[in-house]
Amino acid sequence: MQDLGIVEFLIHLIGLDIGWLFYLLLNNLPWLFAYAGIMHIFLGGKIKNTIYGTIVISIYMWTISDFVGVLGLIVFVGNLLILFYMGKFTVLTVAESSPNLKKNLLIINETQGWLTIIFFNLGIFAIFGMGF
Repeated sequence: MQDLGIVEFLIHLIGLDIGWLFYLLLNNLPWLFAYAGIMHIFLGGKIKNTIYGTIVISIYMWTISDFVGVLGLIVFVGNLLILFYMGKFTVLTVAESSPNLKKNLLIINETQGWLTIIFFNLGIFAIFGMGF
């Protein structure tokens, strides 16, 4: 069984293991600064939005990397990437044009990504069964 980093993080967070959390933070500084830089550019440079976006993208990337290995999901194949990015383009275009949806653009973006991966893998499973 593969180790789930997000579950281990939650256990240490609930247990208030400050040493382990500090160790995790220091060992992931390049990723943290990369995500913060990307979110600063994409979300307009406001510090509140940058922090919020960095937390959301970090959790999203962490859960993707953990659950893809555990569940055996297919992620990096041509057909999925085409659906993934075309879906992102469509969903984000619709969400940007609606004032109500524009406030939650980051969450909509991440939800669309997860749903595309899940439905693609369910489709592959339905077509090819257990032996793909």
